[in-house]
Amino acid sequence: MKIRIRERLDAIDFRSVFTSLLIAVILVGLFYTCIYLDDDPVDVSLAGQTKAKVVSIEPVDMMHQGRYGTRIYTDSYKITYHYTVKTRSFVQTENIKTRARNDILLDEIFKRNESDSLIIRYDNVNPKRSRIIGVSK
Repeated sequence: MKIRIRERLDAIDFRSVFTSLLIAVILVGLFYTCIYLDDDPVDVSLAGQTKAKVVSIEPVDMMHQGRYGTRIYTDSYKITYHYTVKTRSFVQTENIKTRARNDILLDEIFKRNESDSLIIRYDNVNPKRSRIIGVSK
């Protein structure tokens, strides 16, 4: 009886099963880490809010060399804006990546009128730190 059980356990090869499970867990962990690694939520320390005027919008093109040739695509947009906080003026540039979570914001920015302005959040202690959060109609 003990010999049969031992033969079955030897046939399973726990080392390869354990190694396969370990590799699967590591790959799943890396996948979810890469998804959220690029995630950059609005910082909670940015408590101030004001309006800003767009100075310029420039696309940032990237090149990808693959099996079927070179592909050039727009990876992000560099948006330069001007805003005023307590009589101090600032000009900032923000790089907004073309990802699914930024599609709504980028659509609002591109479809805005010239009279519309951006809504930004800034740090009350250091007003130079700011983020675009939307468009004011």
